[in-house]
Amino acid sequence: MTELEIKTLELEPAKIEFNKQQIEDELKETLKKYEGLVFTEDNTAEIRKVLAELRKGKTAADNFRKEKKKEVSAPITEFENEVKSIVKMFDDVINPINEQLKEFEEKRKQEKLEEIETIITETIKKFGLESKFANQLDVDEQYLNKSFSINQAKETIEFRANNLLNEQKLEIMNRENIESFVKLKNSEHELNMSVVSYLSQLEFKDVADVKKTVEEDVQAELNRRSKEEAEKKAKEELTKEVVHEAPTEPEVIKQVDVIDDLPFGNIDESQTEDYTITVTATSDEIDLLEEFLRDNKIKYQTVVKELPF
Repeated sequence: MTELEIKTLELEPAKIEFNKQQIEDELKETLKKYEGLVFTEDNTAEIRKVLAELRKGKTAADNFRKEKKKEVSAPITEFENEVKSIVKMFDDVINPINEQLKEFEEKRKQEKLEEIETIITETIKKFGLESKFANQLDVDEQYLNKSFSINQAKETIEFRANNLLNEQKLEIMNRENIESFVKLKNSEHELNMSVVSYLSQLEFKDVADVKKTVEEDVQAELNRRSKEEAEKKAKEELTKEVVHEAPTEPEVIKQVDVIDDLPFGNIDESQTEDYTITVTATSDEIDLLEEFLRDNKIKYQTVVKELPF
């Protein structure tokens, strides 16, 4: 298309001449006598009249300005309308073409986007990226630019994927390190600490800090166990001491004469011998013993000796 050149054929700048000097001279003389005018009760009516005339003159001057401006602006308004009609002729052709261009560009970007997404999917599979790292391999807006080729996009994506793979390998190594460390501590001290809770800490701590936390937890658990064992042992010692030195119930000594049938046959009563068995027990235990003797028809005699305290 030949470049259009709009030329000015005639230009007449707006020019208005009026009796400016005459008006200014007359106003100076007229207004001079009102300068420094003092308002009094005697001249109130006259001053009001003067103000009305002055305002009327001001209004007339401003109306004159507006009227003449409108007259000289008429050609400018007409000129603007004529040029705008020419601009509209361009727009009537440009807009449909521009819409088609936008649709074409959107289609091109969509097709390229699908192609790049396929490259990303294949790259994730090729490098064996876990979802955490695969999700970081997204479509950069620059990939969709017409100037950015598919080969460039593929190279960039694979470069990023390789860096993510290195991060993934390091994370796996760190997880295995912590998992082995926790299992070792569990084995050494017969503990059952959860590995999962420590693996999650790798998100915001390095391996050394996580191991330090494991060590602190192990020590805390050992201290807790040691305390429990000490308390248990002290309790057992106290129980033994109480039973030995100060039984809660009176000690009962019972003398039992055993003259009952024995499991190895009948024995002549003339051959029966008397045995004295001293038993130290609580009342409940004595009751059980007596029940046993009665059930087996064993004769016995109970002698209760009071304790000296």
